[in-house]
Amino acid sequence: EATSKGFQWKDTIEEMEKSDRIIDAEKLPDATSDIPDDILNWGIRCQLSGRPFKILKKELDFYRTQKIPIPRLHPDERFRKRMALRNPRILRSRTCMKCQKPIESTYEESRPETVYCEECYLSEVY
Repeated sequence: EATSKGFQWKDTIEEMEKSDRIIDAEKLPDATSDIPDDILNWGIRCQLSGRPFKILKKELDFYRTQKIPIPRLHPDERFRKRMALRNPRILRSRTCMKCQKPIESTYEESRPETVYCEECYLSEVY
């Protein structure tokens, strides 16, 4: 359908590099200091999808310096979770909370966020 409308489309088959072994994400220790260096050769099975993924050296270094546990979810699942946190892309009519001018915003009237029109926002910030 996408190609018939002039869009580019490519069905990708995700193949993971060959790994020495695959470990379930639940079995990983929380402390990155307890993670062996050879995890770079392992596949990690995602807790949600069951799809295996690998950790890169720079990624492991970052997790260790920041003392962050190794992710338990496949990168695609992490992306989906981040996108679910975003405000929906639906414009709603509401009023500026400073000058009462009608504006459009992705935030509903019932939300607690302060929403200004462009002029009021710029006067507030600068």
